[in-house]
Amino acid sequence: MKIIEVKNILPWASGKRPKLFNRDIDEHVVKNLEKYGFRVYRINGSNVHNHETLFRELSTTFEFLHGCGENWDGFHDLFGDIPEEHGRVAIIWEHANNTMNNNLSLFLDSYYNLMSVNVCEEYEGNEMQTEVFFSGYGSGFKSI
Repeated sequence: MKIIEVKNILPWASGKRPKLFNRDIDEHVVKNLEKYGFRVYRINGSNVHNHETLFRELSTTFEFLHGCGENWDGFHDLFGDIPEEHGRVAIIWEHANNTMNNNLSLFLDSYYNLMSVNVCEEYEGNEMQTEVFFSGYGSGFKSI
């Protein structure tokens, strides 16, 4: 599997960290990522209000049947298998502005932990790529 330069399929995302975009183009982004073989996971930020609801939403999004222990170590342990299985993974935190407005501290902690899985690497001969995006409404979420 070859690593895909995201800027080649989503030019507005070139070199930007974080990758923020207006919620109105979610389907456009998903369609393009899927076209290039990304398995897309969509976190619904409208469901995230506190620590408990965050990890419930993560467990639902990533289909962790027994949860992820309501902590980031548990999430990272379980998430690690996903890129190995799918190769290319995209995480889109939808309604990110809702979480930012309701609980900025929780959002920033989540951002830090999700960005730690935002990698392109080779492991045991397999290339894995994980890209993280945030969609929402407001001045920071640009339209294309």
